[in-house]
This record gives sequence, structure tokens and C-alpha cells, in this order.
Amino acid sequence: MKVVFMFSGQGSQYYNMGLDLYNNNTIFKKYMNELDQIVIDNMGKSIIDVLYRSGSKNPFDNVLYTSVAIFMVEYSLANLLIETGINPDYVIGSSIGEYTSAAVSNVMSYDDTIRAILKLSQLVKDNCKEGSMLAVLENRKIYDDIPILKNNSEMAAVNFDSHFVLSGSIEGINEIQKYLKSQEIVCAKLPVRYAFHSSMMDIVATGYKDYLRTRILNKPQINYISCVTGGHIKDIKNDYYWDTVRKPIQFQNAVNNLDIDEEYYLIDVGPSGTLANFSKRIHSKGIKPNNFQIMTPFYNELKNLEMLTKYFPNGSKPSIKISSSNNNNKLTYMFPGQGSQVKGMGAGLFEEFRQLTNKASDILGYSIEELCIEDLNDLLSRTDYTQPALYVVTAMSYLKKIKETGQKPDFVIGHSLGEYVALFAAGAYDFETGLNIVKKRGELMNRATGGGMAAVIGLTSEEVEKVLIDNKLNTIDIANLNSMKQIVISGMKTDIEKAEEIFSSVEGTMMFIPLKTSGAFHSRYMEDARKEFEDYLYNISFSNLEIPVISNVNAREYTQRDIKTNLIEQINHSVRWEESIRYLIGFGKMEFEEIGPGNVLTKLVQRIKRESK
Repeated sequence: MKVVFMFSGQGSQYYNMGLDLYNNNTIFKKYMNELDQIVIDNMGKSIIDVLYRSGSKNPFDNVLYTSVAIFMVEYSLANLLIETGINPDYVIGSSIGEYTSAAVSNVMSYDDTIRAILKLSQLVKDNCKEGSMLAVLENRKIYDDIPILKNNSEMAAVNFDSHFVLSGSIEGINEIQKYLKSQEIVCAKLPVRYAFHSSMMDIVATGYKDYLRTRILNKPQINYISCVTGGHIKDIKNDYYWDTVRKPIQFQNAVNNLDIDEEYYLIDVGPSGTLANFSKRIHSKGIKPNNFQIMTPFYNELKNLEMLTKYFPNGSKPSIKISSSNNNNKLTYMFPGQGSQVKGMGAGLFEEFRQLTNKASDILGYSIEELCIEDLNDLLSRTDYTQPALYVVTAMSYLKKIKETGQKPDFVIGHSLGEYVALFAAGAYDFETGLNIVKKRGELMNRATGGGMAAVIGLTSEEVEKVLIDNKLNTIDIANLNSMKQIVISGMKTDIEKAEEIFSSVEGTMMFIPLKTSGAFHSRYMEDARKEFEDYLYNISFSNLEIPVISNVNAREYTQRDIKTNLIEQINHSVRWEESIRYLIGFGKMEFEEIGPGNVLTKLVQRIKRESK
């Protein structure tokens, strides 16, 4: 039995949606509060206040709040289900619901998703003429057969054979509604002020596409069924998330594209249960899914959630799970990345772990001890030497820590290269295999010359992106999101030099620090290295993880099947450090300890904690 999470879009929202869950479920509340803080940081407004404390009796239709509110509720409920043990095999999102699909399947991080939604909402609010949307309960053929419909609207969605949605001007939709009522055809306006999925949105197309092209999208890590194409998609282009709000919604086709040989639990993770009702009326190919809804405008979500969990007494499939209880302190070991190396590192470790030291020297073809302690030829700053050296020293530091304490951590996390030590600590591979992988990685990345990186201190990622867009520096990518106001950019060296002049004059920039790197790491310019690394990893097998590892790529726990994918994607994708630490903090009383040379990560955690207060 396969599990499908379905996420609805504009029109399904209402004040107080999810209130019972927020008041009574700690997991749902934790995610809602975390997401709300990101909205506050980016917009200066609390969506929780709007949803649960405004006391408004008016329709909830302010686009600045509705889209992000839908996402927050859906994403929080999805994570509640996942932490309960109900894991999706497929995601289907309708309109704004596609953004929830993106975050749940790790196409985008949840904070990036929020920023994309807020950007779209502001563009629509500032530029689009107000319009209207109308749901019609009749066969969609009448749209082609009745001129008043086609002349005054555009087809926005086909949900099942006798339910479709029209989008158009206020005057046009009013005329259609008047006509349909005269023909006793059931129809209802949606609580939406704009004509989504119509040409009335085109005025913001260029601005939003330009914004989307600054984003780096991952391949979906969960089967992704599109309501834009009506089918499965595996490689999502940046313009796709413009199509999700401009092109017609093909929900019926999306459900019809589920595999015929499977049975399904179709779980509506939206606020109104509309997609559960729609999917009940779609029985193509003989598929007879079990349909569930949790949230409704009638506040039965606690009862509905209890009923659903009875169908999954042991979860929906095996995964690495840890308790989210806040009763006991949790411990995370952090492993630093490139930039933390220093001459003399590893002193004492090489003698203590002589057998591993000799193995490392044999694999590398030079004395790892002499490189780290003496560095006579100034090689420790070269990427192909730095990465193996850091891996060896940090891995030995971890082994020494375990020997001294006899206790393993609850989580492990590494920054860029440090993630390879985290995987070693978690048991994904032995010391030698990890070193061989890191050696290859360092060699490939060392070939990427002509690039540069710089740290921008004092601006948020949103502010950094705006500076890049406004100054036509779209050749530069964001490489590391280290904290809310410590962002690392990556690109060609000449572009980074140009960016230094620009950022230095931007109000709010405290420092612009060029980094000592030979390449534009964690950016589009590492694509060749990524492809070669993918070929190298093809025949390598990984053991079962014994400790949860937090991924740089998606700021979530590794799953066994995604180890190879995450390592490949990490080379040319952003390191989402801040989001990863926030995720770990969300488990309650979390202690962080840095293992390896330096204290860069410890300082970042302190900064993140200060910024989140």
C-alpha cells in the first residue's frame, strides 16, 4: 500500500485553520512556530497572529498572508504525519500546494519555499489587477459549449469530470455566475482576490521568473506528481514554480497517473479536505484509493488524525527515526569543513592511531602526518590536500572522543567536507572507504579554477539575493547559508571582485570577506565535478546508518536510499547550515559539540541561537 500526500492551494484557506492541532499537538505547533519566525524575519508579520488571534470575521483573502499560511499549515501537518511514522511515497500539490510538495520532497528547503511564496505574493499584490475565481459543479465540456463562459474567463483547473474552476476579471466572473445560477448549475466563488491561472497574472511573469532563476532546485526525493503536467516529473526546472500559478491545474490527470498496479492511501494534507473529496470521484484505471482528510473547517482534526493513525500502527515504511521528546538532553557532534585546517593539527592523534595513520599515508601516497604537522611545501591550503587532511584529523578526533566518553551522539552533522566525517561516524563506510571518496572529491574540486567565494556579513539571504538581482550579478550563487546574516556567495573570481565593490556600499553590510578558495564551490560552476563524482560513486555501497545524519542539501535526516544522491548534490548545491541547526534545535534541549580543528561551527551555532530569539 502506497501513501500519497495531497496539498491544496488558494481557495482552501480560512481563519483558524489548524487551530485544534496548534493548541493540542506539540509537533504541529513546533513547526508552525518555526515557520512563523521565518515569515516574521522576512516580512515583519506573524501569520500565527493573523490566523489565530486576529478575530476577523471577513473572508481570509489577503494574498500577502493566504498563500504562506496555506504552506505553513500543510508543511506542519505533513511533518506531524512523518514524525508519527506516516511517510509519503508520492506528493501531489495543487497550485500553491505545489510549493508544499517542493518542501516535503526536498526540491526546496522550507525557508527558501517561504521566501519564494512571499516574493510571488508581493509581486501579485503590487502589480496585478484584482480578479475572481469560480468553482463550477458541472461537466467541463460546458466551458467549450457555452460562449459566455469562454468569452469571460479562462480554465483554471479541472479537478474531476464534473468539477472545474474558472478564472477572470471580477466583472466577467460575476456575469458567468449570474448565468449559471439562472441555469440552476451549482457554482461558488473562491475566497481569492486575484485571477490565478489566467493571463491576468502575466504582468508579474518576468519579475518572478528572474527571482526563481536565482534558486537552486534539487531533484525530488519523493515521487513527485505534477498538477501542471498531470504526470510524474523527476527534474524540475526553475520556471516550473511560475507554471504552478499560471497554467491550469490538472488534478484529475495527476491522480490518474498513479500506477495502476498499486493500492493507495490518499491523504489530504490541506486545510479543507477538498482534494480528498475530489479524489473520491476519480476512479480511472480501476484505482480504488482509500481517501483521508484531517483538517476541515468544522474543527474535527484531532479526531480525524487519531482515526488515520489507527491505519498505521507501525508507520508506513521503515526510516531512521528518533524521539522528539523534550524530556532529555540530546547531543549533536559537528564536524568542520574546508577553511578550518591549520598547520600542526592532529598533533598526538597520529601516534595514538598509528595504524590508521599508516593506512591514510598509503592511500594518499604521502605522509599525512608530515603534511598536517609540518606542511613544509605549503600544500595544506590546496583543496586536493586540504580535504583528505581534514577528513583524517577530524575522523581521528571523533574516534578519540568515543574512546574517552564511551558514548555516541544522538545526531551528527558536518559542514560541507565535514559531512563525510559525519557519515563515517554514523557507520556509512569505514575509515579507508571514506578517505578514498574524499581524496577523489578533493581532486575533482581542485580542478575547478578561476572561481571565488566571499562571506557577506550583516545581510539576510533575501537581501543578498536582492543585491545580486538589482545589480545583474545573476552569475553568482549563494553557496552557504551559515546563519541568518552570514551568507557565503560563490562565482567566478572576477564577478566576486565586482560584488565586493557593490556590497561594500550597501547599507547593512557589516563585512565582505573574500575566502581563500581556488574554485566556486557549492555553485553551478561545480557541475563538471559533480558529474565525475557521480560516476565515481556509482559502484560504491554504503552500510546502514547507525546515527541520524543531517544533510547539507536539504537540512533533514539522511535516508539510507539517499546517501549517494545527497553526496553528489552537495558539490554544486548550497550548504543549508542555519536551517539544519534550527531543525536540530526543534527537538528540544540540544547540546552541540564541535569535533575537529577550530571552533567555527560552535560560533555559528551561538549566532543562530542569538538570531532566533
